[in-house]
Amino acid sequence: MTTIEDVARMAGVSTATVSRVLNGTAIVSAKTEKKVRNAIKTCHYHANMLGSGLRSRSTKTVLCIVSTISNSFYAKVIKGIEDEAEANGYRVLVGTNYDSEEREDSYLTLVRNRLADGVILMRPSISDAALGDLAASFPVVQCDCPSRLASIPFVSIDNRKAAREMTERLIASGHRKIALLRVPDGYAVAEERFKGYRDALEGAGIPFSDELVLEGNYGYRNAKEVVSAFLETERPDAIFAFSDRMAAGAMAAAREKGLSVPEDISLAGFDNIDLSYMMDPPLTTVSQNQYRMGVMAMQKLLSLMRDNKSEESTYIDYEIKWRASVADRTNK
Repeated sequence: MTTIEDVARMAGVSTATVSRVLNGTAIVSAKTEKKVRNAIKTCHYHANMLGSGLRSRSTKTVLCIVSTISNSFYAKVIKGIEDEAEANGYRVLVGTNYDSEEREDSYLTLVRNRLADGVILMRPSISDAALGDLAASFPVVQCDCPSRLASIPFVSIDNRKAAREMTERLIASGHRKIALLRVPDGYAVAEERFKGYRDALEGAGIPFSDELVLEGNYGYRNAKEVVSAFLETERPDAIFAFSDRMAAGAMAAAREKGLSVPEDISLAGFDNIDLSYMMDPPLTTVSQNQYRMGVMAMQKLLSLMRDNKSEESTYIDYEIKWRASVADRTNK
């Protein structure tokens, strides 16, 4: 097994210099670094990251936990996290909790055992109490989903404002009977979007109706089933879905009922994933800059890990992408 001493002898430098190159802990001349890198490659040397982490109290690894990797929304967020982490000498370990508290807690054991320096959570499954205990001892940042705990900084859009604006624009386009396809999962994201929808109705003097609120998950097939059953008895002017995949399911259900989009029913979604502009017609949706969200979450985590200082939460900008899935009904 090749050792750091072997690398040092081949490069003609001290083991301390090799360590500096590996860890980036001090400035080394370009010529010396090149010699060390060449020696590492020739010797096929692989550092013992666990041992070095125990000595330095840093593993240069961070944990990112998402609910699922099947949603392309998270892929762009993770890309932002990874790029910013790599630029700062860190690696990212990605885990999926599938909305399971036990599964998520098993990943968090890596942080508790100091096998990762910090964690970025997207829609955490563990309780607020457990989350607060974790953040009291380790660097924790939430991404996409606002935290209910003041001690945990987050990066997100203002979901209530975005949902309100989308609903207001549907109303301004002549829609009065607007169904909402929501996800009652208890996360702040879903709660804030529901509040935004109700805010817009109240502001326009349109009575809120439970009959127009549909509940499902964020998936295509589930949305198709839910909307298909709904359309057996109701004919809304528009459906506003909590995700683009749900909106796609709603579009399929409408077409199976012989309805045209947007002539018979308008559709709006949320997230602006690739699917949204591939649909026919292209989907009106709330656009979030997922990549920037990931970059900023990693920046906050880096600050917490390096400086151990509290970080402010950040709401990033969003944009309404107005496309052909919404009709202008103002003249009807």
